[in-house]
Amino acid sequence: MMNVGRWDEARESLDKARKAPPKADYIHYALAALDCLTAKLIPAMKNLKVAIDLRPEIGTTRAK
Repeated sequence: MMNVGRWDEARESLDKARKAPPKADYIHYALAALDCLTAKLIPAMKNLKVAIDLRPEIGTTRAK
């Protein structure tokens, strides 16, 4: 949904997935990307921090 600009539907789906256990880093990472696309930069940083806290190695990986 995010790829075709259906941001409200994407956020609704991601919010549901975020509330379901177990916590998944990729859900927060996707929310951070969606927040960036919709100019919500502070929530984007918060979601990115949660993603990194859940899986610290994503914060240290560098593209080659």
